[in-house]
Amino acid sequence: AGYFYGCFMNSCTTMNPLVLTGTAEELKSVRALRVVATANYSGAKLKTESGDKQELFLTLPDGETTISGGAAILRTLSYLTPAASLSGETLEDGALVDAWLTFTQNSVELPILAYTVDPENSAVKDDITRSLATLDQLFVYSTYIVDHRVSIADISLAFVLSDYKETSWKKSFVNLARWYDTITHQPFWTQTLKDPSGTA
Repeated sequence: AGYFYGCFMNSCTTMNPLVLTGTAEELKSVRALRVVATANYSGAKLKTESGDKQELFLTLPDGETTISGGAAILRTLSYLTPAASLSGETLEDGALVDAWLTFTQNSVELPILAYTVDPENSAVKDDITRSLATLDQLFVYSTYIVDHRVSIADISLAFVLSDYKETSWKKSFVNLARWYDTITHQPFWTQTLKDPSGTA
């Protein structure tokens, strides 16, 4: 807690860069790209380094503290750059962002990974379809997942969907497709795909 308070008071964007470490293959994955995209959006200094561990982990500017786990890394970036409001502007917004991060991981990302391994598994495809239908209803009246601005929930979900090879979903879920186009046409997205090695 003390580290994050110090970062908040002194602005982590002016400190040593954050370092995202993973295997060369993992650093090409959507799991790494969404971290780089979050840094691009928030203005955080971040660089990527290839390592031996399979799991991605983030080293904080002190060079010692490390964070692992996709959602935890995204939350950490949002805490270190509070001006970007990527975890929402209120405690209620923050709770909703966390809830949608969990939904994305459990109900979208994991089924899509399972579908990638076994595209003939109809049960998995049905699970994905139900989750996308839930999201499509969310975007009937909403531009973003929480409140009126981009959050780490939007960034995470957009990259997960970019990895879904069954692209016909855009025709079935037009509200979700509209939201996806909104996210993927923003400068931070383009910059991430142009240079996925980081922002530092």
